[in-house]
Amino acid sequence: MNLFHFALKNLKRNVTRSALTILSIAIAVTLLISFLGLNEGYTRAILKDVNQLGAQLLAVPKGCPYEATALIISGGVLPAYLPEESLQKILAIPNVNQVYGILMGLLPSQIQPGTSDIIYGVTNGIFELKKSWQLTSDVFQETGAIVGYKKAEMHQLKEGDSIIIGNKKTSYKILKILPLQGTEDDSIIYVPLKEAQAIFSLPSQVTGIAVTLKDPTKMADTVTEIEKLQDVQVVTMDQVIGIVLKFINTVKVLLFGIILIAILISGLQILNSLLMSILEQIKEFGVFKAIGSTNRQIRWFVLFQTCIIVLIGSLLAIGSVFVLRPFLNQLVKLYVSSAPKGNLIVYQPWMFLAGTAFALLVGFLASLYPAWKASSQVPAKVIHMEVQV
Repeated sequence: MNLFHFALKNLKRNVTRSALTILSIAIAVTLLISFLGLNEGYTRAILKDVNQLGAQLLAVPKGCPYEATALIISGGVLPAYLPEESLQKILAIPNVNQVYGILMGLLPSQIQPGTSDIIYGVTNGIFELKKSWQLTSDVFQETGAIVGYKKAEMHQLKEGDSIIIGNKKTSYKILKILPLQGTEDDSIIYVPLKEAQAIFSLPSQVTGIAVTLKDPTKMADTVTEIEKLQDVQVVTMDQVIGIVLKFINTVKVLLFGIILIAILISGLQILNSLLMSILEQIKEFGVFKAIGSTNRQIRWFVLFQTCIIVLIGSLLAIGSVFVLRPFLNQLVKLYVSSAPKGNLIVYQPWMFLAGTAFALLVGFLASLYPAWKASSQVPAKVIHMEVQV
């Protein structure tokens, strides 16, 4: 008996039913692989954005420190500020190595009406901490702006051009265009802190202060010293990463529950499809047994047929995840306002293997009863009688 030929012939017996079964498997496997890819990509993107600050600590105004950090990372606007003098006070703490101040805000774009520009005022310390910029502190010896790679590319700007910033329509020479970072930096316009304070009418104010330490093992003591300053609280990057991963794990559980329901539905669809198929072939199985087929051979046929259905569905799913990836990326960014920039869905080879293996496992479990039902028929009865499943 040619199992492959007979299995395909049986699948063609009812094309609609077979197609619906394959489709249900494809949907479940697509959800599973996409979920794994989103978990991997979102975690990578968040950690990349956190690390791009180049700091071990972040001093922010009192309130919700994690919300403040998320806004600073993603280019949002904080409702509270710190006095600029906090920079020198923090730098004077013995274990503090380097600091840079940030004043951030959004302004209507003068280049593209209807959109906003993210403006960061920064101190020279940022050049020491953000090595990937490949810039030194002498850049701001001349008053001007540093423009993120994507911002410059979008508006076809180049070094030496002028850029208009803010409602006052102040013109700044573009001193440098940053190399592509793959982070929020690519969309930001950087100016000296004093210029940003003038633009936003916030003299002697900063949004936050990034800090590196001489001895990271003394971080707890340093945090205590910094928080002695009025209205200042500190968030460590480890805390931010921990909170982010905890949030991701919570969302992961919810999404995985939805995926399990989809996979369960697929399993039930496989079970129903196989039972209906066996009902239609019950006399054929009786004939096979009458001419010498063993129970084991018939069970193997049912399992083989299940494998074909699952593998076709899995291959369809693997193709679908690549087609759907850009749409899923946009969907996540649309509904998660603080989602990081870049590609949020990253696929690894093991994800495709895991999706296919899980589908095969579900298919195997769903085929056990139909396989037993097919092999347990008595030839003398089924050849002359209609058997109820």
